[in-house]
Amino acid sequence: LHVDMDVSRIHENPGAKDRFLYSLTKQPDRFQAVYDEFVREVCVPHFAAKLDGCTEVYYQSFPCIRVIQPDEFSIGPHADAMYGHHPCSVNFYVLLTSVEETSAAVFIESRPGSEDW
Repeated sequence: LHVDMDVSRIHENPGAKDRFLYSLTKQPDRFQAVYDEFVREVCVPHFAAKLDGCTEVYYQSFPCIRVIQPDEFSIGPHADAMYGHHPCSVNFYVLLTSVEETSAAVFIESRPGSEDW
């Protein structure tokens, strides 16, 4: 994808989503460097400000990336612990388009195990 591409219109370019995801796995070094910097510069300071005494942060080595195009189904409500993630895992969502123009949603339980999304 070109740096100046309007990602909200990626669905108008047949195959662009597949090429984008393939490029991340074929030559992951550049993406990995940006991802690691995002964790160090954004995520860790966020936790440090919220959790007094937090001295260690563990994070997924390569993130789960979902590119959902119009009329595509991604994944329904679920708890990551059902898939082997630690129950104290925290997700960071980085939206690339305006949520108001999509049907994107994040489902959150009121407490672990309540399934009241």
